[in-house]
Amino acid sequence: MRNLQEKVESDPIGRAVITGVIVFILGTLLASNLPASGLQNVIADLVRPVRNGVGLDQAWGVFAPDPRSTVYDFEARITYDDGKKELWRFPNGDPIISSYRDYHWQKFSEQVRLDDRSGLWEPFAAWLARTHDTPSRHPVEVTLVRRWFDLQPPGTKPSRGPWNRYEYFTLKVEPQSLAVSAR
Repeated sequence: MRNLQEKVESDPIGRAVITGVIVFILGTLLASNLPASGLQNVIADLVRPVRNGVGLDQAWGVFAPDPRSTVYDFEARITYDDGKKELWRFPNGDPIISSYRDYHWQKFSEQVRLDDRSGLWEPFAAWLARTHDTPSRHPVEVTLVRRWFDLQPPGTKPSRGPWNRYEYFTLKVEPQSLAVSAR
């Protein structure tokens, strides 16, 4: 492997290809961070597959002059046929691939709580019902809950406001919701 790397790096064509790839990736980053406009929308659609493919699909709003002042969270309340309830939160802390797994769930939680992503709500609630169904206990209802609190300006005590909750979708679980489709 070392010999192949040395051959590519020492060959003018190899260096040109490496440089081209680096310039292209930097260009996708630049294009995806242009100010909002029609041109930016067109360019974003073109560069999104590359940007996402190399893991550079980051939102840089946290560094903007007006960073987000609200912290969002998500939970689901699962009610079982025996009347017991369980709160489910996105998993974190996998011992092997924790950062990648946590980031995947974090990005999904950002999407599943949005009103314009309501098409995700029922399939996700049904998935939760299926994954929490056991021979001795069956989910009868899954409720998706948005949680959030506002951050106070730096130096303010307390540093954040109270948690707020909003139940935004409830699935009444039917037996067919628990069946895994054969796709």
